[in-house]
Amino acid sequence: MTTQSRIRPRADIGRWRLALAGPGADTRTWCAYARIDDDPDAITWDDELGWLVDVTVVGGPLDGEGPVVARFPFGWLADGEMRSEPVTRGAHVVLAISDGELLVPPCIVGYVPDPDFAPPSEINGQSIDEAFAQGSHLWLTGKGVQWATGAAVWTFPSLVLVSADASQQAVRGSDQKDALDSFLDAFDAWAALVAAGIAAGGGTLDNTAILEAVSELRSGLAAALSTKVKLE
Repeated sequence: MTTQSRIRPRADIGRWRLALAGPGADTRTWCAYARIDDDPDAITWDDELGWLVDVTVVGGPLDGEGPVVARFPFGWLADGEMRSEPVTRGAHVVLAISDGELLVPPCIVGYVPDPDFAPPSEINGQSIDEAFAQGSHLWLTGKGVQWATGAAVWTFPSLVLVSADASQQAVRGSDQKDALDSFLDAFDAWAALVAAGIAAGGGTLDNTAILEAVSELRSGLAAALSTKVKLE
């Protein structure tokens, strides 16, 4: 047996790696940064797939590739149910690329803040710093929603709180206060008529206790009614 026949050829791993690095041949899933396009038709809604978003890759070996149609996942999903927020045009996102090939619809997995879309500096008067962000869940949008844990504050253009088996509609605090104020005024007037009737019959009535009771009712009413929640 010759020396040459005893030497087995060794696989050139480097050449294999180069051969598998081309688009469509890589079996791995890649991540890349991308920018959501700002064209009028860059963001569309599909009845079966939800958001379809045109993106252009930013940086890396695929820099400038696009526009590519990407899918946008929901924060929560069940049959006939979902949680979704509007897609932000021009935002910087992280893109998951299956099979190393952009022809397979990639998926946007999250937003990345940048100078064009910087995080907010405060919410409901509270400055946002590292300590606050570590200790709070934040949700701040320009579409009528503001929220932070702790002393939670929610603001909506229109809010309806309903129980499925409720027997009546919710009553706004200002309407309820007006109605109870009218009742107390009527009670006050009735007490005055009772005192006048007793006096007309020759009797006497010290209605100080009644007046004090009415005053207590008014004070308790102001304290009991919520000024923090307004139902429209």
